[in-house]
Amino acid sequence: MLYTADSQLTALREVEALFPDEAGALRGAPRNPDLILTLECSLLSVLDLMDAELLKQLGTSYEELVAETPSRFIENARGRTTPTQ
Repeated sequence: MLYTADSQLTALREVEALFPDEAGALRGAPRNPDLILTLECSLLSVLDLMDAELLKQLGTSYEELVAETPSRFIENARGRTTPTQ
């Protein structure tokens, strides 16, 4: 899996992400070692997830994509995917 971010700060925030567990304590997401590097790329196409009609066709909504519950980190730790995945 290659995860990219638009800035080094965003990438570092993802790497260092903490999430509340069921008891409310903050925990780090279990993961393998990370490698941070710079990539230059050209986008051939872009999916505009602000387009309400497109979201409807995809069977989702803006609210679902930005929701903080359930925590994507907790769901991922349980082996489940979230709508943004």
